[in-house]
Amino acid sequence: MTGNIVAIHDNHDSNVSFYNGETGKYHIIELERLIKDRHYMMPQNNSGTRMEILEDCQFIAKKYWGIENEYECVLVSSQWRDTTGGIEGIKKVFNSKEFITLENHHHTHAAGAFYQSPFDKALILSYDGGGEAQYFNFYNADRDSIEVLDIIPINLGAGYWISGTLIKEIVKTSKTRRSYAGKMMGLSGYGTFNDKLYDVYHRFMSRNLRYGYCELCELDEIPEDKNILIPEKDDIENSWVLVEFTITPSGAVVNPVVIDAEPPGIFNRSALRTIVKWKYKPRILDGKAVPRPGVQHLITYELEDAR
Repeated sequence: MTGNIVAIHDNHDSNVSFYNGETGKYHIIELERLIKDRHYMMPQNNSGTRMEILEDCQFIAKKYWGIENEYECVLVSSQWRDTTGGIEGIKKVFNSKEFITLENHHHTHAAGAFYQSPFDKALILSYDGGGEAQYFNFYNADRDSIEVLDIIPINLGAGYWISGTLIKEIVKTSKTRRSYAGKMMGLSGYGTFNDKLYDVYHRFMSRNLRYGYCELCELDEIPEDKNILIPEKDDIENSWVLVEFTITPSGAVVNPVVIDAEPPGIFNRSALRTIVKWKYKPRILDGKAVPRPGVQHLITYELEDAR
């Protein structure tokens, strides 16, 4: 392709990227800088706001980089989350010959890294805390194609993230839970190796998934303040919904949102209706009940045809 291209990523750390077909230059608009909100994520159920943001991005692209609203292709994230309008709203903003939904979160990581590199061939490793239920992918790439070699369920990011929720200094200084893993890894450089904890922590990290960390919490060295409440479960065989919410000083649940679900979208509304009826023991700091944000709970459903 030699024409203009625009690519849209709407999940956490949302951005809109432009390729200028005339100059051969790439330009990226990080929405957290445009919106002034760290780790900004486009709202899932507000198509109007999404389209206003995209219109602003096109205005910037035209004014500052001379990119006309005539595109060879619009690339849309595989996790595009506009529940109200799908990608139809995008078609109203950008004039393009094609609109392509990218196939996979990790494949996109791999392609983005490889095709911007100077290499003709490469072995690629893509890993993070999630992305369409995959965490640790290996690829073989050349200039014509990228082939998946293996998908390994080792979720290192979730392990660091969950561990970080148990450290008050990390929780108190983080605006969002997405900062926990990085801070946990950074602080580990200042510590010393404790061989007494190695085996239990190795078993914990080897669980691969983000469901359960009771063994870590039972250690005397781990603070009792637990910000994530996820039931112990190594193998999720039935349907489930992972919900995040805030516990008020009175123990009520407010501001619930669905973080993940399997199958996606089926039990979301049921889970949200259920969670707001629950009551929790409030967090006590210095003798006073205080709000407890960022709490998570996994709600499971047993399907009749799975019995």
